[in-house]
Amino acid sequence: MSEQEPTPSATDRDEAREYTIQRLGIVSAVIWVLVVMGFMWFVFPAHQFKPTIGAFLGTFAMALAVLPWSVYPILVERNARERAAARARGTPLKAP
Repeated sequence: MSEQEPTPSATDRDEAREYTIQRLGIVSAVIWVLVVMGFMWFVFPAHQFKPTIGAFLGTFAMALAVLPWSVYPILVERNARERAAARARGTPLKAP
């Protein structure tokens, strides 16, 4: 018979949320900066654009940066279960 996975505690879930928010925040910031900087270095110097194009690009870059957050609940649950399993085994937890 297989062992039953331990249920994540409230502390496990809080730590998993914090860990996931930090990582997704970094990923989103990197995506946004790369899109905007790529536009500024490669596209903008070659052509003259109206300010509305810049506003559109910023909005488009933000929409791309939001995409990783669609897996937020899945990542939090997976991380909370990993923390609960590590706690049950008595192994040290990953630093958030």
